[in-house]
Amino acid sequence: DRQETPFSLAKPQAGNTIAGAASDANAPLELLLVGNPTYPENSLQLTALPGTENECRSILSSVAGGVLTPKMLLGDEATEQATRENLVTAQFVHLAAHGLVDETSGNLFGAIALSSPAQNSASNPNHASDQPLKISDANDGFLIYSEIAELDLSRCRLVVLSACRTFDGPRRPMEAGTSLAHVFLSAGARSVIASHWNVDDESTAELMRTFYVGTSAARQAHKLAPSESLKLARIHLLQTAHWYQPWHWAPFVLSGR
Repeated sequence: DRQETPFSLAKPQAGNTIAGAASDANAPLELLLVGNPTYPENSLQLTALPGTENECRSILSSVAGGVLTPKMLLGDEATEQATRENLVTAQFVHLAAHGLVDETSGNLFGAIALSSPAQNSASNPNHASDQPLKISDANDGFLIYSEIAELDLSRCRLVVLSACRTFDGPRRPMEAGTSLAHVFLSAGARSVIASHWNVDDESTAELMRTFYVGTSAARQAHKLAPSESLKLARIHLLQTAHWYQPWHWAPFVLSGR
C-alpha cells in the first residue's frame, strides 16, 4: 500500500482538455513525474514502492508524441527540493509515493514522502541511520501540508496524487477539509486527483497508466477531459478480473474545476 461521487460527464469546456490547453497557451506543457523515492531504513518504516517507477515510465510512454513535455524524477532524484522547484513551473503533476495523514495536528504534518539527500546517501557525512527522523527541515524528504500551502501553483492545471489517503484528513464541523488534495487546490492548482483510502501499488499503477492513455492527445481522436479519462480508467479496472473490487478502482476522485 502507498501509506500512509460520481464523475461529471459534462462536455469539456474550451481549455479544460489537455489538447485545448496547449492550443490556448500556444506553448509546450510540462508534465512532472515523480516516483519511487528512496526511503532510509529509519524513515517511519516506509516501504519501497518500485511499482511507482513502473507507473511513471508507463505514463511517459503513454504521453510520448503528445502535447506534454515530461520531466521525470525517480529514486534518489525524487527529492523534496527538486520536486518543490519543479512543482511551481509544471502545468501537470504526477506524484507517486507514500501519502501520510497527520491524525493529531489537523493534518498540518500530512505529507508526500519523498527522497531526502541527507538521509539516503550512506556516503554523506551527515548520514546517520540510527538517528530518529524528524519532519521539520525544509528538505527532509517530507513535503508537508504547510510547505505545499506556501507554493504558487497557479500555473498548474492538474495534480495527480497517486498515493494513499490524499483526499483524507481530519473532519471539523462547519469547516473545510484539510486533506493534501485541499491544500494543493488552495495553493492554486486547478484540479486534483486524490484517494480516499490506502491504495494497492499494482492496480493503482494500471489505473494511472490507463488514465494518461485516455488523456493524452496523441492517443485520442477526440480529446477527453480528465474527469472522463478517470471514469474510463475506473471502468477498465472494474472489468479486470483481479481488480474488480471497489477497493482497487474506486479510491481516486477528481476535485476542482
